[in-house]
Amino acid sequence: SMSIKDPFKQWGMDFIGDISDLSSAGHKWILIATDYFTKLLEAIPTKKATHQVVMDFMLNHIIYRFGVPVKIVADNA
Repeated sequence: SMSIKDPFKQWGMDFIGDISDLSSAGHKWILIATDYFTKLLEAIPTKKATHQVVMDFMLNHIIYRFGVPVKIVADNA
């Protein structure tokens, strides 16, 4: 187990969904990322739970804002 001593170096990610009540925009998933050090939460609504959604989210909401993480923890569900 890696000890986290700096913010934004290790993130946990997961999808919440398939939400049965669609939003007015048709979103049925929420992609969430939590920084293990600061407990900062980043989240987006999305219509699909795909690899491309995760990659775009990582680039635009994590890497461009906080830098490249050392570790990303996900359960691959």
